[in-house]
Amino acid sequence: MDRRDFLRIASWAGLTCVMPAVVDPLRATAQTSATGYSGTYWIFMHAGGGWDPTHLCDPKGRTNENENDPMGRFLKSDIRTAGNINYAPLGGDMTALDAFFQNHYQRLLVINGMDTGTNGHDQGTRGTWSGRTAEGHPPIGALIAATHGPNLPMPLIGYGGYLDTQGVTNAVPLGDGGLLHNLAHPSRPDPTGSEDNYFGHPDIPAVVQREQQLRLLRIQGQQRLPRIWAGQNELMLARLGQDDLKRVSDSLPDEFADGQLQRQIQVALAAYSAGLSVSVSVSRGGFDTHGNHDQNHLPNLIDFVNAAEFAMQEAERMGIADKVAVVMGSDFGRTPGYNGGNGKDHWPISSMMMMGPGIPGNRVIGGTDDRHGPLLIDPTTLAVQGPPDTSQGTRLGIEHVHRALRDLAGVPDSFKAAYPLAGEDLPIFV
Repeated sequence: MDRRDFLRIASWAGLTCVMPAVVDPLRATAQTSATGYSGTYWIFMHAGGGWDPTHLCDPKGRTNENENDPMGRFLKSDIRTAGNINYAPLGGDMTALDAFFQNHYQRLLVINGMDTGTNGHDQGTRGTWSGRTAEGHPPIGALIAATHGPNLPMPLIGYGGYLDTQGVTNAVPLGDGGLLHNLAHPSRPDPTGSEDNYFGHPDIPAVVQREQQLRLLRIQGQQRLPRIWAGQNELMLARLGQDDLKRVSDSLPDEFADGQLQRQIQVALAAYSAGLSVSVSVSRGGFDTHGNHDQNHLPNLIDFVNAAEFAMQEAERMGIADKVAVVMGSDFGRTPGYNGGNGKDHWPISSMMMMGPGIPGNRVIGGTDDRHGPLLIDPTTLAVQGPPDTSQGTRLGIEHVHRALRDLAGVPDSFKAAYPLAGEDLPIFV
């Protein structure tokens, strides 16, 4: 059978691997995995449960140890600074966040005083990652993936966070690196070793795959039941996808990090390095601390920020740091002060942190008062104006951030019209 006959029969059989890309009208131009993706890689990091910006990038603290109802138990005089960015003095020696902020402040943008518009976990997670708390909007990572790689095998890698893509693309869950090695090289006794002990010649795997394709076409040529067709097609596509897994496997590091979040980031960066992925959503829980806030919340916050530091270190090691964007956010913030159980409850005012191509660094947009109430900003200069009851300006919301993110990432007007956002455009990335 020559190549032309093979393509004709395969197209008739419904094999999407050989058909021209069929793209949803809302999607951008299709891109096959053969061409690969080499644009900005977006890492979206979700702090599940509602983080406390007053112990991170919008630090408050207390004036002295005798202060009643303090915002935090560190002293205001101990608040640390990296360039124009203030951050909380966490850890026993107050330097637990130093590595991240001191290493990256020149490219880091902090958005404080951002109104999520909700105290609910589901609504807050949707809002922070889609720009709208109501159901029906995909996350920004899905819109970016659908824009720049709708036909890639793993356009959006979904480990956690908000993953309701609304069908614009697929959120592909991947295992850890060791599992990927096994899936990519099932013929190897040692997944990181050689296939020489199994195949006598390096061309044999390709011959086996070709024979599998031809066998499927013969079977489907005799089959008239659509459901069986579909099942056979899915089996074939799964086998063909093994080549993509091999490309990811070959890009994985020799050793994996201990933390789950770090391992997920390693796999995602390997998928990007192989040209197969546009974005990833990762998540870490443990932030909904209604009791014993400092003991439970702050260690998780340190680990979360350290994972972002790890992502940039790994990108540097791979030589792709200039192409990686990291965006951090959470459901919402935590209430001012502590409750009766030394915890903090839900609060709609939050922060986001981000860095990457096109994102101006060493900059803070927005702000809050001493009790973490939002301050209005000038919509043109973004300068903080003051509290809503005495000032004129714009109340910074999640919709403003996402309007700017969509523009920065090149999300087309068709998506913007299908999933509209409230608010006006603000020069957040100008």
